[in-house]
Amino acid sequence: MSAITKCKIIGRVQSAKNENEENDTPGTTNSNTKVKLRPPFTPIHGTLYNIRQRLEERLSDTPAEVEDKTSPGLARLRKTPACIKARQQSLIRKHQVAKDKIDNLNVGGGVSMWPQMETMRLTQGETLQLLAVCIGLFTSTVVLFYFLHGSELQRLKYYDRELHEFYSQHPLVVNKDNYSFTASVLKWHTSYGRLLAEIQDSFAISLMDTPWSYKLCVLLYVCGIGILLYYLMDNMVAKSKLTPRRIKKWVSLLTVTATWTLLMLKLLIYALRVELAVESNVHMLMKELGQLIPTDLDLGKLQVVLQYWSMHCFPPTSQGVLNIMGILSVRDVTYYLQYYSLPIVTALVTPVLKLVVSLKEIYSDKKKT
Repeated sequence: MSAITKCKIIGRVQSAKNENEENDTPGTTNSNTKVKLRPPFTPIHGTLYNIRQRLEERLSDTPAEVEDKTSPGLARLRKTPACIKARQQSLIRKHQVAKDKIDNLNVGGGVSMWPQMETMRLTQGETLQLLAVCIGLFTSTVVLFYFLHGSELQRLKYYDRELHEFYSQHPLVVNKDNYSFTASVLKWHTSYGRLLAEIQDSFAISLMDTPWSYKLCVLLYVCGIGILLYYLMDNMVAKSKLTPRRIKKWVSLLTVTATWTLLMLKLLIYALRVELAVESNVHMLMKELGQLIPTDLDLGKLQVVLQYWSMHCFPPTSQGVLNIMGILSVRDVTYYLQYYSLPIVTALVTPVLKLVVSLKEIYSDKKKT
């Protein structure tokens, strides 16, 4: 809009005002009384009024008072006294200090487990220090385990080898007469019974006779698993405890418990191999009986021996050769692990996977920025 057009609009508005004032002046009369006075203009809308105000301001170079569009809430905040503002700033600073020292606080408050939070990041020095601590804990746990259970592991390996070689060292004589065959069956029965009795005596121990070091290790292991589960539930519920200090404690404790768990699984696997080797020898004797049916040998003794060892070695009439502290047999532990290993592994592995994924997202975002 040109300046000439603006001046014309303002002139028309001013002339209309002057005419209205002259018509409303007292003591003045019109020459023709029949002529009606011109009605006033239609009231100007808000938008036109604002345009007029801006035009007058530009032409007169005097600022016009524009209606304040500030919201009531913002207006109240602007009227906040200086003392209250200072108190707000003080509270903000105290909150930041408490946020930096959240690992010393109880439940409530802290930082959330989000990749964008700078306070949960481990520095490169802290990461290397944590790695060195984990290596030291792993080595110490392995040394302690072999100090306590190394002899049992070696005996399990020895008896596992003896059981796998037993059938080849005690073959049945099937190429001679019935007397030689029966003698070989009785020798197999006697030798096998002696070997199983030796295995049971070697590992037979009751709970009362268990060394105090074993009981202490079991207690510490259960406490470690309980603390790990507590950390998991605390991080899931509170979502405010994943601080660098908590990460260090969590990873260190997880290293010890995971190493001990893997070593115990190794011990359990060798014990299970011994149990399976005991059953395998009886199965091989059954297979030998099936091959000797067409011959003329007397198989009565062999059938009696097979019936005895089947009841002695096979479930449900047998609980196995080995047991743990006289409480649970190795077969029962294996049976329970088949059903309950999945939730246990999930509870132990899920926090680790979440931590690894979170750290990956954190440091990948940091590299991008």
